[in-house]
Amino acid sequence: MDQSNRKYRRLWKKAFAIIMIASLVFGFDIPEAEAAFGSVGSLGTNFSTSAGTSLGIVTSAQLDAGNIGLMIIGFDNTGTTDADHSEVESVTDTAGNTYTKLREFTNGNGSAGAGATVSVWFTKASANLPATGTATITFANTITSKAATFWEFTVAAGNTIQVATGGATDLAEDADANPGAMTLSGLTSKEYLFVRATAIEARNNEMPATANYTEFTLATADTSNANTSMHADGEFRILTATGDTSDPGDIGASRDHAHVYLALEEVAAGGGEEAPGTVIKVRLRGNVRLVGRLIRLR
Repeated sequence: MDQSNRKYRRLWKKAFAIIMIASLVFGFDIPEAEAAFGSVGSLGTNFSTSAGTSLGIVTSAQLDAGNIGLMIIGFDNTGTTDADHSEVESVTDTAGNTYTKLREFTNGNGSAGAGATVSVWFTKASANLPATGTATITFANTITSKAATFWEFTVAAGNTIQVATGGATDLAEDADANPGAMTLSGLTSKEYLFVRATAIEARNNEMPATANYTEFTLATADTSNANTSMHADGEFRILTATGDTSDPGDIGASRDHAHVYLALEEVAAGGGEEAPGTVIKVRLRGNVRLVGRLIRLR
């Protein structure tokens, strides 16, 4: 077995050396093996119907360092127009990870509490957030009905995520049973994580997922009155395309909604279009070594 393994390693080194020499001579780059977006699963949900300025999610599973934690927050609106009013101030967790807002949208419906606000945040975890850890949402104002759902995704090592150029749209629906179709198009052809995030003023009206989409775990702040209750809901799809459409089914009752639809792409954590390459050193003969770098082609 050992002899066979040594023979395999020698053959691999020779083959790789030939490829590296060809790349240096002819000027082409060797693509780096790239991990695609991947879904890990729910990290937990929480809700509250008590007036306050914060909401905590006690995680039901560990968020691993290097992975993405994505959070959808749905709550009573304080802004009275259809816009981003920065109603969520921050998200933090007990592992010290940094969270960034991807998008926020308020269906103002003319007055505070008459519509809904949805806010989407993420972290590229620098430290493990263990099960039974806490992620805390801080609101800019006192909120009564509020709910949140938290999901884990994987990305390539060294990468993080951002909203693609042209990859975001908002939708307000008033007194409607149908969440409405949302479309993103004209994107560069590549793999995206398409995410629809939703806040619905409702008690028991779950949003049926679009075909080929996966639903986030529903979180509901139920006050026993549909007009003052709130859903945090959403759906996602990993797809290589230039766009896509989210078109969930009817929720069974006419309610007020706020929606955002995002195309998220992977980028190098330090900025730019690609993650750093991996340096490979191969001994050819004696003291002669070939040094090259594997990089990802876009």
